[in-house]
Amino acid sequence: MPLTAKARADAQIRLLLAYGRAYVTPRPYTLEALGRAAGLSPSGASRAFGADEVVEVGDRTGLRPPASTVCDYDRDAHFRPDQASYTRCTWGGGDKTNPCTEDPRYTVTDKSGTRWACCLTHLPHYLASRPRS
Repeated sequence: MPLTAKARADAQIRLLLAYGRAYVTPRPYTLEALGRAAGLSPSGASRAFGADEVVEVGDRTGLRPPASTVCDYDRDAHFRPDQASYTRCTWGGGDKTNPCTEDPRYTVTDKSGTRWACCLTHLPHYLASRPRS
């Protein structure tokens, strides 16, 4: 079933909210500001997007948000079967049509709490994205 114009607009708003909250540096937009822009409350803006939208923004732009933690990859514990990170490295900057072909070895969690699968080749990108102390 094709998406209606409203459904397409809602999906675009969710992606823009994810971009504004997870990718804008050094200070992401506040939930209050994003909510005002989208006609939502701050909590509505927070709930309007999730990990799937954050990963999709990364796939579309090649960007990765600042990372905060890394642990061993456990696809069943960290991801749902319908998420891209369940089967492929999503931290690597590839996209759905040109994905990283290496097996994930780590789970990277960004500052928004979104989890990403990460291979050995892309681990240095994770380390480079960490805030400097």
